Amino acid sequence: MDLSVRPGPFDEDQAKTVLGTLGVATPARRVCATREQAHAALAGLGGPVAVKLLDAAITHKSDVGGVYLGVRDAAGLDRALDVLEAAGHQRFLVEAMTPSGVDLLAGARRDPVFGPVVLLGLGGVVAEALADVAVALAPLSAAQAAGLADRLAGRALLDGFRGGPVADRAALGAMLARLGALLAANPVVEEIEINPLRITGEGLVALDAVLRTRDD
Repeated sequence: MDLSVRPGPFDEDQAKTVLGTLGVATPARRVCATREQAHAALAGLGGPVAVKLLDAAITHKSDVGGVYLGVRDAAGLDRALDVLEAAGHQRFLVEAMTPSGVDLLAGARRDPVFGPVVLLGLGGVVAEALADVAVALAPLSAAQAAGLADRLAGRALLDGFRGGPVADRAALGAMLARLGALLAANPVVEEIEINPLRITGEGLVALDAVLRTRDD
């Protein structure tokens, strides 16, 4: 497995490409620079899709109105593009929607005191408010990484709470271990974060990703 990472900056599509080399599943997607490309992506992916601005300088796209979910037809796509283009955005990511599930935050970052660490927590747009996160030094084994789930206050959500999907703890641990190994192998990488990482009935899917390198 190639763990080498070039210096950034990385937009969401490029960050997800790195995740793909680590075996992390992501939704089918198309990078679009024109309306014609966006409409072709909608037709090719089939509805519904998510339409997002694509800019390495903007990591929290939802905060600036840069994400439109559940776009099903050409008219809905044009409405989303109208708003994004009016705000000055010129590149877009059109991405297949993912089934509902439980959202996690997963990643690795370079702590100024402890060095490379891996983290796992409850994710989505409420991740910062919940602050339910477990952290371990990296690199670490897949088994050690899987154990982070047991340290979460909301760990019941990972185990089919009220009929929801069950997280594959082994797959989760293996993915976290690979994120930690990526950071440990690349001094240029400051942080890689997946939020949300969705637990679905078909496995783990990275819906959004941020990759920051030194001097980005």
